[in-house]
Amino acid sequence: MTNEEIANVYLFLDIAIKNLLFDMKCVCDGPIKIKGHYVQYIECLLSKARAEMRDIKKEMYQRKIQVVYIGEDHMFTKYKFILAGYEYEHSYLKSVIKQNVEHVINNL
Repeated sequence: MTNEEIANVYLFLDIAIKNLLFDMKCVCDGPIKIKGHYVQYIECLLSKARAEMRDIKKEMYQRKIQVVYIGEDHMFTKYKFILAGYEYEHSYLKSVIKQNVEHVINNL
């Protein structure tokens, strides 16, 4: 994988973990009567995502890769990629982020 691909995987996996944690909170706090199966399923996904995140973070540390959130507007979210000393900004359409996060969650 290239440095940019690793940075992208990290970015989308990080957002996927945050979304799964939010979903877990909604299930636990929501009006669902039988929560056990939903909680187990989300915990399983979180476990797989965290394991993958550990591997990605090790690779990022070795290759000196960083991803920094800059900000967002109505349609775009901006991140700064630091790839082995080279820095550049990358803007993502929010819909593209959503599609990639769904893809990551489906592949866990």
